[in-house]
Amino acid sequence: MKLRTFYHLSKWALVLDCVFVLTVVSALCTWLYFNTIWGAVLLLPGLISLFKGVEIHSTLPKRYKAWRDLVNENMHAISHESFRPYITAPCGRALAIDVLSEINQPDTYKDLKDRYYNGFWGKDTESHITIIEYSKEDNVHECNQ
Repeated sequence: MKLRTFYHLSKWALVLDCVFVLTVVSALCTWLYFNTIWGAVLLLPGLISLFKGVEIHSTLPKRYKAWRDLVNENMHAISHESFRPYITAPCGRALAIDVLSEINQPDTYKDLKDRYYNGFWGKDTESHITIIEYSKEDNVHECNQ
């Protein structure tokens, strides 16, 4: 596995590892220099990021297999549909970016993201506004009888 591929597949796990280290250092400094229990409270976000980082690191072989499959499938012609399951999550988008770089098609990422990524909160595909048009022949009082 190339270093670039390892970095792209593990980028978010490495970010969570850094968050863990920063929160542990902050907790220790708070506890040692200020002699307060608040240092222990600061460990909570660090522990959460540690567990999530370990979870992401543990899926590296699975993500690398998906990377190889995508590279093999899209080497000669890009199948946009093959990238659909990976565009929704940050780790999957990093995987797609690296696959596209590997097959020398990095400009295709924008098209994939426009097609399949719904944003953090999701895109509205339908309008929630309903327009009702009444004509003079409609008898509104029929419902009340």
